[in-house]
Formats: sequence, structure tokens, C-alpha cells
Amino acid sequence: MPSVIFDLDETLIDRSLAMRNFAEALWERYLCEGELSLASFVEQVFSLDQYGYAPRSEFFAAMWANFSKLIPNKEIIEEAFFAEVWRTPVLANGVIDCLSRLKAADIPLAIVTNGSSEAQSNKIEHSGLNGFFDVLVVSEELGVKKPDPSIYLEASARLGVLPAK
Repeated sequence: MPSVIFDLDETLIDRSLAMRNFAEALWERYLCEGELSLASFVEQVFSLDQYGYAPRSEFFAAMWANFSKLIPNKEIIEEAFFAEVWRTPVLANGVIDCLSRLKAADIPLAIVTNGSSEAQSNKIEHSGLNGFFDVLVVSEELGVKKPDPSIYLEASARLGVLPAK
């Protein structure tokens, strides 16, 4: 039986757009009247985030270290991040149509994703994706990250399909 395993960030969810929304919200609220341009701020945010690979605690600490003179407190950064990136994720174009067609064809679907269980579950729930997937494998829970083959083998086993399918 064929199945499909998806990545979450930058495949199903446009994480870059969500991060841009986060940066723009902060800039508009706290930085727009200063000397730092929106483009420069967005670039710095992406760099500090290491394009999704920085641990959240390190990212928040780096944001606070760089912008503490402009943003009243660290909690504002964290709350804006959770609001824009976790609670209002942006789906990539065509995702719902694609998933609907796969589900209509009774093809088992899984997500394999790196990151924290809390973050990934929030994004899935708030994006409306949770009804489409039979299996979710999060690196934090399994103790291995993509591209380690064992995370994909685990998804295949949970789907009840052979990895080649």
C-alpha cells in the first residue's frame, strides 16, 4: 500500500512567511520609528533564528540581546513569536487540496518533523492540518532528527507500510 510522509516546516507550512509576519509585527509595534529598516530587521531575525535551526531559548536570548534597548521586555518577543509562528501558521499554497485528494484516495499520511512536540503540535492544530494525518513523528519524542533514516522507518512502521511504499 502506498503512503506519503511529509515534512512540516517549509513543506506543509510556510515557516518563512510566519517568521516574516513575526518580525513585521515586532518592527511595526516597537521599531518602525527608529533607524532600523524593516528589511534589515527581518534579515537579522532570520539570521538569529538560524533559519529555523536555533533552539528557541537561544533564539529568544539572542533577540533580547540584540533588541533589548528597543523592545520593552523579553516576554513580548516570546509572545509575538508564539502568536505568529505557532498560533497563526501559514499553509503553503495548495496544501489543503493536495491532502484532500490523498485522503480521498485512502492513502495513509504521516508527518515527520524536527523540533519540539509542543511547537509542532501547535502548528498542526492551528493550521487545520490535524485531521489529515494518521501519524505524527516528532524528533524530540523519538530522540533522533531528520535526516536519520530511523525517524522515517518509525513513521513507516506506525503507518503499517513497508518503507519502500
